[in-house]
Amino acid sequence: MMDLIDFFERFGVSKTYPKGTQIFKEGAPATFALLIADGVIQISKSDEDKHFIVALRGEGDIIGEMVFDGQPRSATAAALTEVRAFYLATETFKRIVFEEPEVAMKLFAVLLQRLRQATDQASDMALIGVYERLRKFLLARLVDQADSQIGPTDVDVNFQTIGNHLGASRDMISKIFKELVKGDYVRLNEGKVYLLRRLPPKM
Repeated sequence: MMDLIDFFERFGVSKTYPKGTQIFKEGAPATFALLIADGVIQISKSDEDKHFIVALRGEGDIIGEMVFDGQPRSATAAALTEVRAFYLATETFKRIVFEEPEVAMKLFAVLLQRLRQATDQASDMALIGVYERLRKFLLARLVDQADSQIGPTDVDVNFQTIGNHLGASRDMISKIFKELVKGDYVRLNEGKVYLLRRLPPKM
């Protein structure tokens, strides 16, 4: 039985994207999909002068999978780190998915997961405050999920990027982090966020 990683490794082409590379742009034709082997890709949308981070994708994630309807890219993808990925042209992707039912079902599961994530994110924006969104974001990005409360995260100390992801201003994120550092809840270590103890449910 072929899984999605086997699928991309077998039929795709290995590519490396330097940090900062724009992999595809919102509105451009959807000509390929990628499976990330290593590194982090930022998915974002822009509206006039506003910039909003939709998601961060890492090892094992697929991006550009919405290639079946012939519509342009709905978001922009850029390499936050050097990225190694398997590139699969749209026509090859479509053909093999139709020929391999197991792959089609696994892809369908990925799409459902993305839909749930988008629904949760929209709900968070509407119903909870900035600190609660930040707390949830940090806990989800712990490197070691065995301990779901403390330890290193893979979150870069970039208040503007975090704010874009959470729908908040850079100043608001900076203010919250100052309070968390002051209370010995987090440490900003070598450009990453480290959780020292359980974050309070509210601030």
